[in-house]
Amino acid sequence: MSYFEARGITFGYGTGREDVLEQFSMQVERGEIVGIVGQSGGGKSTLLRIIAGLETPRSGTILMNGRTLVDDGCFIQPERRGIGMIFQDYALFPHMTVAQNILFGLNRLSGKQRQQRLQEMLSLIRMETYGRLYPHELSGGQQQRVAFARALAPRPELLLLDEPFSSLDAELKASIRTELKRMLLASDMTCLLVTHDKEDTAAICDRVMYLNGKQSQVQ
Repeated sequence: MSYFEARGITFGYGTGREDVLEQFSMQVERGEIVGIVGQSGGGKSTLLRIIAGLETPRSGTILMNGRTLVDDGCFIQPERRGIGMIFQDYALFPHMTVAQNILFGLNRLSGKQRQQRLQEMLSLIRMETYGRLYPHELSGGQQQRVAFARALAPRPELLLLDEPFSSLDAELKASIRTELKRMLLASDMTCLLVTHDKEDTAAICDRVMYLNGKQSQVQ
């Protein structure tokens, strides 16, 4: 069995409208980084929202690491899925420091464990001396790196990225791509990346899936 698997996922917004996804299936191995590309409206972002638990499919099954997240008789709530998410509006909490943003999802850890994880994350994003700064004091690229650290800090079983570079200029995109690839490899993270930019997938992904709602092609 694959580490992550979606089987026969069908989803549509409201009755009488064409399904966004129809009998969609995919498999992902542990530590694999898979890019999902396709035309606008093809269901890429919807698929991530279903995996995260923010939408409920009409039918189908989602399994991760041997555990059923969704099927006809089961629906695991988003906060219990062990999934990290970074969407287009990756905005940090403006009233919190870098350290507080990264620590936000670590309430279940002891104080000592939280501080240890914070230092690991600051080192991972190469911002060891930035913990006391606020988001408005950071560049766009630095904010993005903190957003990645916040998502990775709880050690999610799967990381979902939805157009995470869309607000960055071309030069910054190139450096952030490199940083993200390094972080994902260092964390041994399994990841799904939705993007419209082939340069994103070329730089980061192990393979690419072309999604057009009712069909997909992997290379």
